[in-house]
Formats: sequence, structure tokens, C-alpha cells
Amino acid sequence: MRGGLFSTLKEDRYIAQLIRHNFNEMFAAWKDVEIDYEWSGFACLNRSRLPFIGSIPEMQGTFAGFSYHEN
Repeated sequence: MRGGLFSTLKEDRYIAQLIRHNFNEMFAAWKDVEIDYEWSGFACLNRSRLPFIGSIPEMQGTFAGFSYHEN
């Protein structure tokens, strides 16, 4: 499950609880497994949900890569 749209302590706690709840529902046999670490972050997406990697037409010799990573 993805993190929230906002990165505040309150939102991070809420999304962590929601993720754990959904995990327990989906994997009931693992509900008592301890979680040591959590990750949350924004995803870099564009409308097509496809990465862009290539030259920039207006800037000869310049290349860019967008929408292919998460932080």
C-alpha cells in the first residue's frame, strides 16, 4: 500500500495503522509478525504512468529522465 498524500507525523501514523490493518486482513496468519521498519514516500508519476527518458527537443544535447523513481 502506498503512503499518504501528505507527509506529517499525524498522517504517517495514520497510514501506518491503515497499512497494518489491511495487512492483517489480507494475511491473517502473519498478523503477529513484528514490523521493524516502515517506509512511506511520494511517487513521481505523470498522467500516462510511463517514465520519460530522452532528449529535450527545445534544448539540443540535453537529456532528462522523469517519472521513474520514488523517494
